[in-house]
Amino acid sequence: MNNLAKLTFLLSAACPMLFGQSAPKAADPQPKAQSAAKEQPSQMPPPKAPNAAKEQSPQPPPKPPAPPLLGQQEKLTTQAIKLNHADPNELLSILEKLSSFPDLSDAYVNKFETSGAKGIIVKDTPSVVATIVRTASLLDVPNTEPDTVTDEEYLSFDFRVDVIWAAANGYDFPTKKATPPYLSDVIGTITKTFNYRIYAHGGTFTQRVSADGKSIKSQGAVVSPLKDIPGSLGVEWELKTYKTPARLYPYANRNKLRGNFSASYFRAIIREANIDLKPGQKNVIGTTMVNQDVAMIVVVSNVPPQEEPAIIRGK
Repeated sequence: MNNLAKLTFLLSAACPMLFGQSAPKAADPQPKAQSAAKEQPSQMPPPKAPNAAKEQSPQPPPKPPAPPLLGQQEKLTTQAIKLNHADPNELLSILEKLSSFPDLSDAYVNKFETSGAKGIIVKDTPSVVATIVRTASLLDVPNTEPDTVTDEEYLSFDFRVDVIWAAANGYDFPTKKATPPYLSDVIGTITKTFNYRIYAHGGTFTQRVSADGKSIKSQGAVVSPLKDIPGSLGVEWELKTYKTPARLYPYANRNKLRGNFSASYFRAIIREANIDLKPGQKNVIGTTMVNQDVAMIVVVSNVPPQEEPAIIRGK
């Protein structure tokens, strides 16, 4: 080593001691290793992915389509609907009740009648017109009810008059004719009400009438209940029906006979009574004493027809 290099070495070693500083130590490699370790990412397991199905928010409902712009709305159309059976006025009344529905509230509907056709005229959008056409087709059907008659036509009825003789115990009828079975309920009621215990059938009369408000007078002969007057006796009766055109009869009461009935024996009126009889129903009109022993009882029945009552045109 030359002199200059030795001097430089000595100065470099002596300067720190002259100023009270120790010589620098060699760098410690450990901090660098720790620093490097800190800078490396942690080896923790990655977090689990959230449940996509649970966190997915509900989809909002689809927005309604925007209303058509002006000039793009449905064009109006007009259609005439011919009716074969339905009454245009009745159909208009029904459509008025349907006008509360939004789709039908603005529809124009009117009737038309010509010498050869009748019906209604509809003006609205094609969809509304199609709805009204379907409604009209459902209502335009034939009338199947039997009451399609005029004010001059009336229903006819068969009514029956039965004469019964009744007496207390101990009386012997000269000709005792048994009462028919259909009067058994009447006999039972009379027995509970009066002191009669012996009965004989005087006779039965059946007659057809119409509910035209006219009176029908009839007469017939019944078996005499009297020992001193054997043979037969004359009886008269009259039935005046209440005038009711057939078209006004409710369907459930088409067989109902209404009227005023009276019967007489020896021109003595037994009783006048209003009758309001369903098919098969009976009405005891009244009783009258023939003598001190025997009473006469008159029963009126509405005979059930085998089919619907006939319709008779008034004269």
